Amino acid sequence: MSQENVELVRRGFDAFNRRDLDTYKALMDPDVEGIPRMVAIEGDYRGHDGIDRWWKELLDVFPDFSIEVGEVAMLIRPSR
Repeated sequence: MSQENVELVRRGFDAFNRRDLDTYKALMDPDVEGIPRMVAIEGDYRGHDGIDRWWKELLDVFPDFSIEVGEVAMLIRPSR
């Protein structure tokens, strides 16, 4: 992960923790897809409208939920 991508992820986590949904979505592609582990029960979240729904559903259940970054590892993948 490039340093630019690390900073982008950190900005996203910061926006989430500040509950700044507009900034959070501005960092995402409009065609973003969120696929939770419980997709069969919850369904998936597509596009910015899906992120709006995910955000509301998550924070309705866990209003104090926040994200903390402990460490960022750089992964190197071989070329295909």
